[in-house]
Amino acid sequence: MAAMAVASIIASVLLAVPAETGDIVTDPIADPGIAEPAASGCRPGGRCDSGHTGYYWTVSERFTGGETYAVYCDPAACEECAGSWQPISVTIYLYWEYANSCALTVRSAVAGIDAGNPSCQTPGSIICESDAELVGPFSPPGLWAVNVPLPEDCAEIGQPFFAMLTFEDTCDELPSLAADLNPCEDGKAWNDSGLGWRGICDGEFPGNLSIFATLECRDSSGANEASWTAIKDAYREDD
Repeated sequence: MAAMAVASIIASVLLAVPAETGDIVTDPIADPGIAEPAASGCRPGGRCDSGHTGYYWTVSERFTGGETYAVYCDPAACEECAGSWQPISVTIYLYWEYANSCALTVRSAVAGIDAGNPSCQTPGSIICESDAELVGPFSPPGLWAVNVPLPEDCAEIGQPFFAMLTFEDTCDELPSLAADLNPCEDGKAWNDSGLGWRGICDGEFPGNLSIFATLECRDSSGANEASWTAIKDAYREDD
């Protein structure tokens, strides 16, 4: 049975005055001095967050539901692992300004990188995917970390990949997305609302979308020593 998705609230304080960037309204929600968590060790069981773990801005008018968010992840940016890194969950920060009764159906996934467009890295074929989980309601209002575990047999990965969250429905009380204080990096986060992948930075996003994968260092074993190419070839054979 798949692990249950988890939504947890994070205490935050509103600061300053809302700022506008084009048609996007952004509100600061956290101290910009917050440091992103570092990898927690290279021994088996150690964990590393890959993607964008910081948060500072809320971004309204962008989350609609019925859409997929993806973030570029590179295990090479983590500490050296004595075995290999396995993706175990995907997390996104969502912010509700008011009390709500919203619940959302969401699933997590890991995808390779689309080799058909080498000049612009976008998500490719799905490698592993969780069952759909219901999360919410998100009450009291505030900043929530929506964390969706990946399947326990998700392949260990040594090459860059995309971690994804798909919201299969919507609700009447839509949240704001969250973004960090750094300049938005092209090609690092994507959104697909049914019309194909669109770069998050294309809409004058004020920072990087707050979404990341958590990786766990695993022991090396004969069952898990297949190369990334072999894994991709196995999935192509199933197509």
